[in-house]
Amino acid sequence: MRITQSMMTRQTIQRVFINRDIMYQTHERISTGKKVNRPSDDATAYARIARYEKSYQRNLQYLSNVQYSRNWVNETSVALDKLQDYASQAKAIALKAVDASNDDDSRQVYARQLRGILEESVSTVNAKYLDKSLFAGTNTKNSTPFVLNDLTVTYTGNDEKIKRRLAEDMVSEINTTGQRVMDTGFFQAMETMITALEANDIPAIEDTIDDMQTAYDAVLNLSGEVGSFHNSLSLIENRLKDANMKLEEYLADDQDVVLEEEFVRLESEQTAYQAAMQSAAKIMRLNILNYM
Repeated sequence: MRITQSMMTRQTIQRVFINRDIMYQTHERISTGKKVNRPSDDATAYARIARYEKSYQRNLQYLSNVQYSRNWVNETSVALDKLQDYASQAKAIALKAVDASNDDDSRQVYARQLRGILEESVSTVNAKYLDKSLFAGTNTKNSTPFVLNDLTVTYTGNDEKIKRRLAEDMVSEINTTGQRVMDTGFFQAMETMITALEANDIPAIEDTIDDMQTAYDAVLNLSGEVGSFHNSLSLIENRLKDANMKLEEYLADDQDVVLEEEFVRLESEQTAYQAAMQSAAKIMRLNILNYM
């Protein structure tokens, strides 16, 4: 087949466009920092990158849930530790009160101290995290789930659990309800102890010491459960962070360009493009001369 001048012209111009497109693709990789910007660049890699990014974003949401849960549980733990300390203080006061060297006036002073501890205890279990009541169940807008009326504490929240998805196959209950706090017997023991002190009833005071010890142990156990869950959340958080670090590595392997290599490639492509342009210009001039 005879190669005509017009065929040479078309081939040369086609080469110019091809070289231009290759150069533009390199420009795009440099500007975006990505090897793959659309499915046509590499369909397999593009699909793989999409899966990695979806997993990465999902893990970020799980991490956000874990961090929220951990902060919630940490505040719960702080409140329970305080309640445990109040139980210890109350028991110590009662032990002093039953000493024979104390009289009725002294026991009234101790009773007033216990009333103060009771008020502080109620304030503690009405604690909030991000303006949500920690111990109100799902009724987190209830600002005072524990109500103190003289010596009696009433719980007005519910016994429902707050749940958070912490992984694809894991939904955890993050809250400790106020009913569980009530079930420790702490507030009942406080009421009985103060009543006995105000009545100057030494045998009754002695009985309440054992009740308060039982309440202390119950709060300690509850606090231990919360602490154990807090540790589990830390492990989950670390696993999610490790998973995302690996995903970042996979994404970098499939997606990130090496700029130094791209600039070298661009320089070579620019040279090829300029050469193609010069060839096209020469052929175009020859064509014009042939018609003169």
